[in-house]
Amino acid sequence: MGEIRGGPPPRILIVQAAQWPRALLRAALRQEGYDALGARDLPEAISLTETKTERGPVLLIILDQDILPGGDAVLEQLLSRHHNARTLVLESAFHPSVQGTWPNVLRHPVTIAEIVKKTQELVPIPSTAVHPID
Repeated sequence: MGEIRGGPPPRILIVQAAQWPRALLRAALRQEGYDALGARDLPEAISLTETKTERGPVLLIILDQDILPGGDAVLEQLLSRHHNARTLVLESAFHPSVQGTWPNVLRHPVTIAEIVKKTQELVPIPSTAVHPID
C-alpha cells in the first residue's frame, strides 16, 4: 500500500538582518510545520528564492523594518516576484512607523510566539501539507 502525501507546506520568507532573531523565528515556524527560509537582506532573499524552485510558492514575506529602505527597487523586485504573497512588517520600537501601506504590521517589542500566531492567522497550514524536512 503506497503512502499518500499532500502538497508542500506553506513557504515563509523571513528577511531580517539580525542573525539570531531570524534563526529563532525560522526554527519556531518550522516547528509549527512551515517551510521557513531566512535571508539577511533583500538581494539575498531574491537569490535564495531563485534556488528553491522545487518547493511551493512563498505565501508570506516577513520583513524587518531595518531592511526597508524607502522606495527601493530591490524591494519592489522581491514583492513582484512573489505577487501572491502576503507581507508582515516587524516595526522597530526605536524608529518611526514604516512608510507605505502595509496591511500587516507588528511593532516591537513582539515575541516569536506572537509572530508565529500572526503567521498562522495569515497563512494557515492545510491539513494535507507535508511537514518540511531539513
